[in-house]
Amino acid sequence: MKSVYSRGGMWAGLLALGLASGSGSAPAFIDTSMFPGNASVQKPSVTAGNSHYVYVYDDLTNRLFVFDRAGKLLHTVGRTGPGPGEFYHATGLEASDSVVTVYDRWNRRVELFSPEGQFRAEFPAPSNSRAFAADGNGRVYINDPQQGHLISVYDSSGKNTANFGELTTVSALYQTKDTSRDAALRLQANRVWLATDKEGNVYASYVIAPVIRKYDRNGHLAFERFIQGAEADSLRNIFWHVRSGEKLLSSPFDGTQVDYITKAVMADSSVGRVYVLGGIEALFEFDSNGNQVRVLPIKRNHGGQILHSSLSEHTVLFTVVFQTGLYEARIPAP
Repeated sequence: MKSVYSRGGMWAGLLALGLASGSGSAPAFIDTSMFPGNASVQKPSVTAGNSHYVYVYDDLTNRLFVFDRAGKLLHTVGRTGPGPGEFYHATGLEASDSVVTVYDRWNRRVELFSPEGQFRAEFPAPSNSRAFAADGNGRVYINDPQQGHLISVYDSSGKNTANFGELTTVSALYQTKDTSRDAALRLQANRVWLATDKEGNVYASYVIAPVIRKYDRNGHLAFERFIQGAEADSLRNIFWHVRSGEKLLSSPFDGTQVDYITKAVMADSSVGRVYVLGGIEALFEFDSNGNQVRVLPIKRNHGGQILHSSLSEHTVLFTVVFQTGLYEARIPAP
């Protein structure tokens, strides 16, 4: 994994995304830099990319930075405000070769832009979630368990067209008879990260449990998988036995501070793979049928925890808490 943007040239981290110990393959290092320190991104939060551009949202200035794939800053989009093309603490960003979709959460809307960053349209959306995904066909998926389902679907006019996904409990997610946390974490147990693939499937990884679900394009459950391996077991142990925020990145969800047991889910339709970013900063890889393929630990030489990740061109883009840089790591071939 490499530093692809560093403000003022102050640092450049060399990181690696490799196979788990015992896999027989060495980590795949990437050691060249993109994004020289010529852009004033101060607090990168969410990021996305397509075949031509990389997008970085700055949560401090409420601007969207547009880079080419070589790292050249092309321009910035927006400013703080409620107007067309403006933002106020956006929490979601998706990019395809035809449209860039921004979940402008605190302005209660979704905004659409051209790949070059020109404003196209907006439509209303609820603000009580952090997770969203867009499928490139005008549909937006938002995690909204307060409505009684895991996922709500909206069309390009902002109309709620469908709801799906059965809600769960902490005890079900952890396959235990201990129901002591079920009531207190009723909503938190149903907070998920979302992703879609080109076939219209929707993937959800649970914020507070190492579990992934896949729904087909009609909202029917295709599979639910409990992530396996030593890394996943460590996450389970942290959830039950370690105070929130002591080992993992944590944040308040629905009024309660919880650890990020998972931080993202990403789908790569070109190779039929799905990746869950764990709180201990490893990627768990699954095939399209839900078979767990391998674990890719993320090796880093700098402080701070990964805040957000996205998948573009077989490469994972990362932002890091309290760092002004953007990192990338190419996924090793199987």
